[in-house]
Order: sequence, then structure tokens, then C-alpha cells
Amino acid sequence: ALVVGNKEYVAAHASLINPVNDADDMTKILKQLGFVVMTYQNVSKKDFMQAIDEFGVQLKNYDVGLFYYSGHGGQSKGESYLIPSDINLNSSLEYDCVELGRVFQKMEEASNKVNIAFIDACRTNPLERKKAMVGQGLAIPNNPSGSMVVYATRAGSPARDDHPNGRNGLFTGELIEQLTKNPTLGLRDILDNTSSKVEELSAKKQQPGRYDELKGNFFFLKGNKIIPTETYDDVNANILEGENAFERKMFEDAFRFLNKYRDHALFKADNFTQLGFMYDMGYGAKQDFSEAIKCYQKAANLGSALAEYNLGIMYEKGLGTNQDLKMAAEFY
Repeated sequence: ALVVGNKEYVAAHASLINPVNDADDMTKILKQLGFVVMTYQNVSKKDFMQAIDEFGVQLKNYDVGLFYYSGHGGQSKGESYLIPSDINLNSSLEYDCVELGRVFQKMEEASNKVNIAFIDACRTNPLERKKAMVGQGLAIPNNPSGSMVVYATRAGSPARDDHPNGRNGLFTGELIEQLTKNPTLGLRDILDNTSSKVEELSAKKQQPGRYDELKGNFFFLKGNKIIPTETYDDVNANILEGENAFERKMFEDAFRFLNKYRDHALFKADNFTQLGFMYDMGYGAKQDFSEAIKCYQKAANLGSALAEYNLGIMYEKGLGTNQDLKMAAEFY
């Protein structure tokens, strides 16, 4: 995920209240949901462009890409622009701002499975006094294939910067609340709930716009698992403790930390492989080949080559299962 929040602008009259809070809070919830996040605040045009380019490079390593922006935006000649922090009264959208389509181009080039964009721009445009060049709100560029692109408000209208929590823009505050309360809902349901609440709080003066080219549905968390009372930061920290204990060969501690979270959405392929190994070898847990196979299989399903190799050994030697040389060969 690439998260950008522009609050402070060189043009003093352009400064906003909440975009840095928006960026901080979106970064936190996205990390809790398992994203690797690049976060930038109050960026110049040069830094903004470099961040987008780096995002495009990194995106090729992932199945899901997400872009979030909070700050000023505007449109000119049918194109949408995100306004960097170093604009001044003599700036123009076309030459001094960042074209939104650049982000979408990077998403398209990455050819990953899912692309999501949340654009909380469309605050009053600080360059709007240049009426001949600038329109209120944003125009809608071509969206990347397999994408869900969501704007805080519909084309041609402004967005409010005042969620009742006193910390976020109206759209972002409600989106964060829905992601926190209902992370196992499908993306469309989360957006339905967000839009309904934004319209209610604004007396329908702000209506989010959605451009849906998503294939199937998308879930931030798999299944309908009950969310633990621990925060996702806590869970991540405990899983990391387990990984570190495993590396130090402190297997009892590793098993205690890792086994607790084996059904959690944040449990990774490597964690299942480590748990399978401990069952396999009887390190930190009672030796149980059947449990080892279950863990290795889950890790293999998530793409672990090491787990596939270990399954080959289990099937070749008939450990926890009937000997099956054909299956062993397939896993090898």
C-alpha cells in the first residue's frame, strides 16, 4: 500500500486540518490487516512522483495493491491531479501537480490480481481562482483492470474534512471505522456501509463515488473469524516473538507463541512451516506426524516451497499417512 497525506502547503491559505491524521490512521489499520505500507506526508511534487514510481516497482511483488490519498485535488481538461505540498499561488495543476492517472498506470503495469484506491481529495481547490483552467472536484480517469476505485465524493463536488471523531476527514474517518469494526466483510459491503454513513452525516451533501471493475469480491480478512480482543499490532508482535524463538531454537517458547495464532488471519506460510516442523521433530511439542502434515499442507497452500518439500518426505516415508511415492514425487 502507498499512503499519502498532504496537510501543510507552501500556499498558507491551502493548509488543511486532518490529512496527516488520515494518513497515520490508514497506515495503522492497513498494517493491522497485513499490508506492507509506504507512508508519505506533506510531500513535494518530486517526492510524490518518486514515491509513486517506487510503489510501482514494489507492487510487482504482491497480489494486491492499495493507494490512499488525503489532501487537495483538482481537475483540468478532463484530468485529475493530486496537489503536492510545494504548490504556490502561481502554480498550475498541469505542470506542478501529480496526475492521478500515473498511480493507475503503475497499478496496470504491475498486473497484480487486485487494485484498490481510496481518494479522499476534492477539498476546496487552492488553485480554483484560476477558473479558466481548474474545475471543482476531480475528473474520473481510466481505472486499472480488476480494480475498485473509491472517491470521497462524486465528480465535481467537494469533500468535507470534519468527521465527528474530530481527527479525520468525513470519508476517511468512516472508512477506518468500518475497516476496524467489520474487516471480514466483503469490500463492497464495507463501502456500502461507509457511503451510507457519510451521506447521513453530511445530510447527503457528500456522496462517495465508486468505480467498480473488481472481479469477484475482496476480503481484507479471510472467512468469518471472530476478531481477537488483542489488537493486530499485538498479534503481529507475538507471532514475531515466536519466529525469533524458533530461530534461536527455543522451541517451547516458539510453539507457545505460534500455536496460539494458527487460526488467525495474520498467520503466514512460514509460521505454518515452523509449526509443522516442531510437530514433525517433536521439538517444543509432542511429536505428531498427522498434525505436522496439516501444518505443512496449509503452508504449501500459501506458497511455501519448504513445506512442499517436507510433505514429500512425509509421503515418501509414510509418516502420518500411507506411503505414497506418487504424491511424494509431486510435492518434490
